Amino acid sequence: MGAQTSINESEWIGATEAAQILKVSPKTVGRYADQGIIVCIRTPKNYRRFLRSTVKKLA
Repeated sequence: MGAQTSINESEWIGATEAAQILKVSPKTVGRYADQGIIVCIRTPKNYRRFLRSTVKKLA
């Protein structure tokens, strides 16, 4: 069996909170994700979620 990494749900934030940390608009955060500047996952409803620690590194 392979090792599985579990990340707590509270470590994932939405585009609005990421935008507040980065001092940009949520649309800009989406563009960053599209350009590969920041990695995100998609929820079943297709919302983007960003790892809080990754966002803080960019701030």
